[in-house]
Amino acid sequence: MANLQETIDVIFAGKDHVSDVMDKIGKGFNKFDAAVQSMAQPLSDAADSVLKIDTALVVLALGGLTYAFLKSKDYESAIIDLEKVMGESEKVTADLELQFTSLSRTYGESSIAIVNALAGLRQSGYDTSDAMIVLETSLKLARASELSSEEATNLLKRSMIGYNIEAKDSIRLGDLWNQTSNVANTTVGKLAEGFAIVARQAKDSGFSMTQLSAVLTPMIGVFDSGSEAGIAFSMTLTKLLNPTNKVKQLYEL
Repeated sequence: MANLQETIDVIFAGKDHVSDVMDKIGKGFNKFDAAVQSMAQPLSDAADSVLKIDTALVVLALGGLTYAFLKSKDYESAIIDLEKVMGESEKVTADLELQFTSLSRTYGESSIAIVNALAGLRQSGYDTSDAMIVLETSLKLARASELSSEEATNLLKRSMIGYNIEAKDSIRLGDLWNQTSNVANTTVGKLAEGFAIVARQAKDSGFSMTQLSAVLTPMIGVFDSGSEAGIAFSMTLTKLLNPTNKVKQLYEL
């Protein structure tokens, strides 16, 4: 509290102690105002950024929902197509759909691709149980090779038809290709390509699947191509089974 002398000094002597204090307070407010203004723009920018992020998240969420909806429609369409192949007496059960999901997670293929592959195998004459065995074998082959699941299924199916083997034997054929590729200079994909081309001729000529694998492996090493090796061996078998006159003459000698 101001004493009497300070009061007299202010009134009569004109000593002004308050102005200095008020001046300091004013300068302080000026600094505070400048600080507030300097903070205002970054905060405004941050608010704009948050708004933009929120908008982007909403857009992404809507886009994701749209994509999921479209994919669900594709899946439903694939199921309908599969059931058409199955016939009126058979439907896609909840258990079968769980198998689709399991295969999808295990082998990294979409459920839609798996359903379509199963439909293709059913059209080839396999019942659903056998088709699922062949399908899983082809998915294993695709994962162990450079082949897509569709390519693996097609090559496996052609090879099986050529050797006239049952669905359960597709596992043995897949294992043969894998084991051969592990110990020889070839790949699962190249062996599958060669088998698919020449399997029927090889079987008719008396070659077992193991023997055909042993013949194709060095030929693949020469051609660096499974299809070319298969074609070359097919031509060789054709000439042996249907010898030219010149070859017949040699045999007669």
